[in-house]
Amino acid sequence: MKNARVLGLLLLLVLGIGLMVGIGSDDEVYASEVTNFQYSISNGEVTITNYIGDDTIVEIPVTIEGYTVHHVTL
Repeated sequence: MKNARVLGLLLLLVLGIGLMVGIGSDDEVYASEVTNFQYSISNGEVTITNYIGDDTIVEIPVTIEGYTVHHVTL
């Protein structure tokens, strides 16, 4: 019984450390002069976060820097 409890606590510790490793942000934020979008790239996906141009009709690009645009949050 004691071994099971120690094993359970050890498993919780390993899972907790594993979750904390993923907490850090690897996002990179860019401002693209060509498209006038501010965006972040995370896990190979682009999220457009802002449009900084003056156009009233805006075309959302399919890819930016070779990564697919998956989200637009303005």
